[in-house]
Amino acid sequence: MERKAFCFCTGKLVDCIPGRVQDCNMKNVSKCPLEEERAKNKAFCFCKGELVDCIPGRVQDCNMKNVSKCPLEEEHIQKVKEIIEKQKQNTIKQNKKAFCFCKGELVDCIPGRVQDCNMKNVSKCPLEEEKQQKGKEKQQRKEKGKKKEKEKRSFCFCKGELVDCIPGRVQDCNMKNVSKCPLEEEKQQKGKEKRSFCFCKGELVDCIPGRVQDCNMKNVSKCPLEEEKQQKGKEKQQRKEKGKKKEKEKRSFCFCKGELVDCIPGRVQDCNMKNVSKCPLDK
Repeated sequence: MERKAFCFCTGKLVDCIPGRVQDCNMKNVSKCPLEEERAKNKAFCFCKGELVDCIPGRVQDCNMKNVSKCPLEEEHIQKVKEIIEKQKQNTIKQNKKAFCFCKGELVDCIPGRVQDCNMKNVSKCPLEEEKQQKGKEKQQRKEKGKKKEKEKRSFCFCKGELVDCIPGRVQDCNMKNVSKCPLEEEKQQKGKEKRSFCFCKGELVDCIPGRVQDCNMKNVSKCPLEEEKQQKGKEKQQRKEKGKKKEKEKRSFCFCKGELVDCIPGRVQDCNMKNVSKCPLDK
């Protein structure tokens, strides 16, 4: 937030430039120069017969045309008229509402339909009944769709439930009386086939077959991938240590604080030569 300054002319704190306020106070002005500038910017309007805070070009145009009414005021009046017109239209719409004996209130329904309902003395709104009927039909269609999906499914004796499997496959499994799902076995077999046996670890590994074969032929005692990871970790650690050393080298020893500081070397050297007792930056 900008600091307010005390103005001797107005006798209060103002949101003015501090330098301007100080200049006015020193000069001991009796009138605010800003207000005088604003008064100079005002233009004389022939229509109103006074200085107005209007655009000079607009005032000049009105004076040349010798208007009898202010166009800005006419625009405002026009807007007010439009608002009143909208309000009238809203009231007309409300008046168009018809009284429904069934609901006991004015409703936004077709007058002819309301009149027909009133004559028939209906106990339930036919429109609401139509909505309920449509909702029931929609629910029925959903239920039929679910039934069709269930009908497409086949019962699997192995799993003891309806499954989304090919009917012929399910029938074949049921006839063979299988104890395990052949599809799941195939997935497990594919997973095992992708793995290769590593002599180094003594187990199947998710490594590139060619790499595993190469390691087995070379009869390696340590996994080269793990060694690469360790090597990368060491290199990363070395880079960090080098970075820390460089940061320490950049620092200069300050006699005032008695420690290495992240200050400009020339400034530190100057302070040390002057043998300062307090850090000038802290001041």
